[in-house]
Amino acid sequence: MRRLVLVLASAACAAPPKPPAAAKPEPAAPEIIDPRTLGEELQLAVLEAYRAVAADYADAYQDTLAKDARVLLLDVRPEDLVIGADAARALQVRHYFAESRVEVVSQELEAHVAADGGAGWVHDHLSYRVGIEQRRAVLPLRSTAVYARREARWLKVQEHVSYAQARDDILAAARAGKIDKPAPIPASSPEKGGKEAEDAAATVRGSLSAASAFATDALIEPPWSGDDRRGAGASVAAIFGGATVKDEGLFVDLSASKTVAWAAANLSVAQGGVAVPVRATWVLELRGGMWQIVQLHLSVPIAQARLESAVYGE
Repeated sequence: MRRLVLVLASAACAAPPKPPAAAKPEPAAPEIIDPRTLGEELQLAVLEAYRAVAADYADAYQDTLAKDARVLLLDVRPEDLVIGADAARALQVRHYFAESRVEVVSQELEAHVAADGGAGWVHDHLSYRVGIEQRRAVLPLRSTAVYARREARWLKVQEHVSYAQARDDILAAARAGKIDKPAPIPASSPEKGGKEAEDAAATVRGSLSAASAFATDALIEPPWSGDDRRGAGASVAAIFGGATVKDEGLFVDLSASKTVAWAAANLSVAQGGVAVPVRATWVLELRGGMWQIVQLHLSVPIAQARLESAVYGE
C-alpha cells in the first residue's frame, strides 16, 4: 500500500507536459518587382494625386508625398514653390483661382520605372478644368514628376507643373520686364551624396550647353507648346536658339540605390540682350556606368494676372 501511494504522489507532482513549440511565422512575401506591374501602380499613384488635388483633400494628398524634407514641388506661378511634404501648401498652390471648382484630367500619362524598380518618373499633359460661378475654362498644363518606391508604395519626391506659352510672348514679356523671377530653389551639396551625386550634378550642368548626356529615349519639354522632343537631345542653350545659360544654384537628390537622380534649378537665359527667367527640372538614370538624362522640363513662370487673362481672355 505504501508503494502505491508513493507512485501516485510522484505522478501528481510531475511537471505538466510542455506545449508544442509555436510555428515559426511565414516569411513576408517579397514585393512584386515586375516592371509592368510597377508601372501600372505608378500610374495609379499619379491619378490618386490628381483626385486629391481636385477634391482639395489634404490628407489624401499627403499620402501621395514622400515623408521627406527634400520633397520639391514647382508650379505655374513665380511664387509657386513647396519644399518638404507640406500637403496643405501644395494644394493651396495648385488652386490658382479662389472659390473655384476644379477637375484635373489626365490626357497623356506616361510612366517609366527604373531598371532596379526603386524609382520612377512620369510625364503628362493635363486638362485643368476650373469653374467660377457660371463660367468654366480649361487650362492646359504639362506635368512631370519623380516618385520613389518606399515600403511597397510610390511616393512623390519632385514635381514640375507648367503652363506653356508662345515663344514670342515669352520674349516680349521678358523685354517688357513682365516676367517675375521665380522663388529661389535651395541648392544642395552634391558632395554629401558622394561621387554619384557629384557626377549627376556635373552632367546636369553640362546639359546647359551640350547635348551629349541625353539618353536615346529622353523627353524634352520646352517652355512653349507643340515642340516636345523625344529621343533627340538638345542643350538648354540650343533650345533657346543659342542663348547663354547660367544656373542660380542646383538641387540634386538620389534614389536609395543611387541609380536615379533628379535635379532642379532656376536658370538665367540671356538671348539678344534679354534675360529670361526659366525653371528647369531633370531626371537622370545611371546606364552603363554613366549618368544619362531621360527627362528635361523647362518652363517660364506666369504671373496670376497674365494667367487669368490667358484663361478668361480678360
